[in-house]
Amino acid sequence: FRDGVPTFDLHERYPQFKFVILTVSRLDARERPDRALDICAPVLRRYPTIGLVVVGEGPLRKQLEKKALGVNLQNQVVFESDPDDLVSHMKTANLLLNVFSSEEHDIALAAAAAAGLPVLTADGGMAGALFEDGVNGFVCPENDMVCLHARIGEFLNNNQLRSMFAINGRNQVFSVMEQDVEAYRKAFIDTFTSCILKAYKEG
Repeated sequence: FRDGVPTFDLHERYPQFKFVILTVSRLDARERPDRALDICAPVLRRYPTIGLVVVGEGPLRKQLEKKALGVNLQNQVVFESDPDDLVSHMKTANLLLNVFSSEEHDIALAAAAAAGLPVLTADGGMAGALFEDGVNGFVCPENDMVCLHARIGEFLNNNQLRSMFAINGRNQVFSVMEQDVEAYRKAFIDTFTSCILKAYKEG
């Protein structure tokens, strides 16, 4: 994610968006992807050139699409299935919004930081180890929708934060992650395998 070269640009794919908020999540009741839409809705209504790109699949997709339509944001909320090239999403979005804590989401947070994508996340999991609020990202208490919404506005109104978070976030993630490539590779495979098995058991 640090060295990967994007194969596409979200701003070219969706030229109507000058600013892209990215969220990566399984679309099911457990991970509450509806919260991302609720958090972003006031900002999207205020700024028609901001878009929310939701990457993921799951049983709630149709419900979320209807919800976006119901609040008249269907032109600013885009749903994409699990991509083969998440590097391009991370490299060309403007902000990652993470509202849920899990092993899979920890991986997404680390990947975003490595790619230089600023992060706004709910606390929990690896968020506390990877990010210091206001220094290399924004961290809000878990389930604090008011904080998450307010921080989007703060980020939009402070251009200096974008560069600072990108640089500091990348430095922090590589200071925290294991530097032994084989050890990290094994840890990643073990985590990925456990996530797949969990998803299979849950149906």
